[in-house]
Amino acid sequence: MNKHFSLWPKIEAIIFCKFDEELGPIVLCSSPSDIFGSEKSQLYSIITKYLLPDIHFAGKTISFVIGNKWKAIGVPIFIEGSQYLRNSFQFTVCIIVEKKPYNFYQEIYSRHIARTLGSAFKLLEEDCGILYYYCTNTENLPVLLKKVTKNNNEISSFPKNIMEVIENVRSQLNKKHQVFVEFGDASILNFRIRRPPSNIIIHPEDVPFPSENTLISDIKHIGLDFSLIKILPYINGVNTSFEISKYCSLPIEDVIVCLEHLVLYGLISMIDMISSENKYRFIGGEDNHGLYRKLCNECINEGNVLSFTKKYHKELRKHKIKSVYKFIATGVVSKIITRLHEIPIIFADTKEQLSGVEKELLQLCNGNNKLDHIQILFGFNTKSEIIKFISNVFDDSSIYWAYL
Repeated sequence: MNKHFSLWPKIEAIIFCKFDEELGPIVLCSSPSDIFGSEKSQLYSIITKYLLPDIHFAGKTISFVIGNKWKAIGVPIFIEGSQYLRNSFQFTVCIIVEKKPYNFYQEIYSRHIARTLGSAFKLLEEDCGILYYYCTNTENLPVLLKKVTKNNNEISSFPKNIMEVIENVRSQLNKKHQVFVEFGDASILNFRIRRPPSNIIIHPEDVPFPSENTLISDIKHIGLDFSLIKILPYINGVNTSFEISKYCSLPIEDVIVCLEHLVLYGLISMIDMISSENKYRFIGGEDNHGLYRKLCNECINEGNVLSFTKKYHKELRKHKIKSVYKFIATGVVSKIITRLHEIPIIFADTKEQLSGVEKELLQLCNGNNKLDHIQILFGFNTKSEIIKFISNVFDDSSIYWAYL
C-alpha cells in the first residue's frame, strides 16, 4: 500500500457534448479539436451515443474505450427548468485519456476527475445560467451576457465561447490539478482535484482500520462531505473498501478518495483484506500472550487463520479475544505481524485464441497484482474460489505462485 504513486492521468482532451433541440446529440466543441484526426466524425458519433443517454443515467459515471488509443469518461448532466427549450438542458463534459493496460488507479482518478468536472459545470449553470447561453445562443451572446452581469463593461473579459472555457480548464488541470475561470462578476468556475499523497495507495481489497486516538463515530458531521458521512458507519476494521462502496451505494472512486483523506489526517490506517484463509508472519514487537507467534507458526506449517482459530480457540477465549479479525487487524496495525500475499503469475501461450475472461485474467496475473485484488475484481467471496477459477481457466503447469 505504500508504493510510489505515479499514475495521475493526463487529460489528452476535453469534449463538450450537448443535446441540441433540433439536431439531437452533438459534440459542440473539443480541446484540442484535432484529437481524433481522420476518425473524428466516427468517434464523435460514438461519444454522443453513450454520453448523452436517457435521463435515468444522469449523474452516473460512464467510461468506455474508443478507437485503439483512447478512453472516454464523462457524467451526463440533466438540468430541468422553464427557461430551457423543452424545459431541460442536457450536456456532458467528457475527458479523454490515453488507453493503457489496466491500472486500478488510472481508472479511479480518471473517473474522479470526470465526476468533479461534471459537478463543477452543473453548479456553474445552476448559479447563473451562463452555460446554456454559450451553448445555444452564440450570435446573441453579448446581449444575453448582460442578463448575468451587473457591469456591462466586464462582458469583454468573459470567455468568448465554450471552446475557450474547456481549453483553459484542460490546461489548468494538467498543470495544477485545479481550475479558476472567471465570468466577470457573474460567476466563477473554481475547483481543485486533490492529488493523493505519494505514500497513500488504497486498493478496493484494503480494509480501513480506525485509529486508537480518534473514534470515527465521534467525528462531527457538520460541514462534512456527504460521501464521507455515508461511509463512516462502515469503517470498523473488517469491511474492505469495496464492501463499504457496496453497502453505501457509492462509486468505489468516491470511497477511496474519502479514505485517502482520513488516512492523511491520521484518522484511519489501511490494512490488507482479512480472511480465514490468510497467512501471516511475525515481524516483532510485544506479544504478551504469545498468540501472534502461534498464529505465524501455524501459517508456516501449512496452516492459516482458520486452522489457528480452531487449534487455539481456548487460549483466545482465555485472553478475552472475541474477534479474531480484530485481533489480526490490531497485530497488523501495531506492526507485530504482516501478511504473506499470494501472487499468481500465468505463463500462457499468447498465440492461442483467448476469450475475454482469459485475456483479463492473464493481464492481471502478471506478477504485479496480489490474489486479494484479483479476487475482488472478479467478484469472488473466498480465496479458494478465485484459486479454483484460475486453475480451471489455465492449466496448472502454466501457473506459478509467488509469495510476498
